[in-house]
Amino acid sequence: MRWHPITAETKEKVRILSGSGMLSKHIAAELGICTASVSNVRKQLGLSQNETEPLSPAMEARIRKLLREGHGAPFISKTLAVTHARVYQVKRASNLKGRPGTTGFRFTLSELQKRDLRREIRASEKRLAAKFGISRLYLRRFQQRGRS
Repeated sequence: MRWHPITAETKEKVRILSGSGMLSKHIAAELGICTASVSNVRKQLGLSQNETEPLSPAMEARIRKLLREGHGAPFISKTLAVTHARVYQVKRASNLKGRPGTTGFRFTLSELQKRDLRREIRASEKRLAAKFGISRLYLRRFQQRGRS
C-alpha cells in the first residue's frame, strides 16, 4: 500500500468502524491504509478497540478518584461500566501508582484462620519430607531456591 496522509474523513470512518467491533486489519483493508495507521488514529482519538467515544472529563475524574481510594481496575470497571482498558488508560495518563508494597489481591483472614493455615502448611511439609526422605529444612530451602 502506498503511504498517504490520514484525512479527517478517514479518522471518522476509523472511529465508526472501531465501534462496530471490526478488527484493525479489516478496517485497514477496507480503508486502504495500514494497521499501524488505524492504531495511530485510535490513539489520537483516545479510543481503545471497540469503543467509539473518548471518556468524558467527568468520568475520568471519577476513575481517578476511585484509583486514589485504592480500588482496582476490576472494581472500577464494574462500578462505572467502563472497560479495564479505559481504567488502565486513565491510570497511565494520570501517572497514578498503587501504594508501595501492595500488589495483587488482599486476603483478610482472621487470626484463627491464619493459625489453621500455618498448621496445614507444616503438616503438608512433614508429609512431603517423609515421602521423599528429606528433612523439612532441605524442603524449605528447595522451595526458596526452586532447585537444589
